[in-house]
Amino acid sequence: MRAWIEYSHVLDADDWRRRHDLGEVPDALPYGLDRLGRHGVDLRVRPPLPQSWRPIARVARRGGYEWVEAVAAPVPADAEVCVCWEERIGAPRALRSGRRVAVASGAIWITDSSGPLHRMAIEGLRRCAVVWALSGAQLSPLTDMGVPRSRVEQLVFGVDADFFTRPDGVDREPGLVVSAGRDPHRDWPTLLDAFAEVRRHRPDARLEIASPVPLTPAPGVTLHPHLTHSAFRALLARAWVVAVPTRDNLHVSGMTTALEAKAVQAPVLVSRTPGIEDYVTQKEGRLLRVGDVASWAGALLDLLDADAGDIARMGGAGRRSVEAVHNTERQAKDMAALLARHC
Repeated sequence: MRAWIEYSHVLDADDWRRRHDLGEVPDALPYGLDRLGRHGVDLRVRPPLPQSWRPIARVARRGGYEWVEAVAAPVPADAEVCVCWEERIGAPRALRSGRRVAVASGAIWITDSSGPLHRMAIEGLRRCAVVWALSGAQLSPLTDMGVPRSRVEQLVFGVDADFFTRPDGVDREPGLVVSAGRDPHRDWPTLLDAFAEVRRHRPDARLEIASPVPLTPAPGVTLHPHLTHSAFRALLARAWVVAVPTRDNLHVSGMTTALEAKAVQAPVLVSRTPGIEDYVTQKEGRLLRVGDVASWAGALLDLLDADAGDIARMGGAGRRSVEAVHNTERQAKDMAALLARHC
């Protein structure tokens, strides 16, 4: 199968591959789509948007959808399928391409968002040959939007298990909580309030947050606005526990951080939102009520007070899950099978 891969216009695939070769980023392409090549897919990647189109694209990018990009970068005539990681690329491409080429797209944000172009984006997804969701909680909402059920599938997400491993010489630090994330469904107030309560009982506790989101510093809290992938991996590996608080959502906000933490054998605390149990179990950490500060503070204290053996057992269970299921090699195999069924 000949596939044309479309990421957001900001991605330079050649630069990503160069950084991967230097050990700076996971997988040779984002989300491990390079691994499709091992499963019968001949793939090429859309190049960055030409400079001449960029001012127009900035004006036209309503709601984050890449409408101009779908015009500026046509799919090659010999491509059998255009693969778009998410709907902000896939919906415009499906509307632009008509029936000339099959479009396969992920759907991430559309079940938790709205806006002036929401209906147009839904129409784009309806025209796709297949739409996958990373959360089982999104399948019914997508069909309610009019995407035929026969063309909606769940694709279980994974991370690069070769890149995200425990670095040699990095030990867990007692009392250290790590968190990360930038999407709008992160629930920083709940975590910060819970951590303030933890500090009343454990003054030695520390919280390090990797996020560009502006947050107000608090006692015991360190902010990292920008970290490389390798530096973030080392930060996760130092954690006694990784906390991933989110607001209610259907697209499983926080699963990437949770899986990367599991891959380096760190226990995970995560909000119990629809679909999260596909990615984190109680054997690997704790699933907690959304926005419940007392529950979060109690769980943090329990794990910070746990002995090293219990922490290692939870971390080991998480690593085994990543090796067996939640990795980009398995994800690529499943995606290749999905494309073969529908395209």
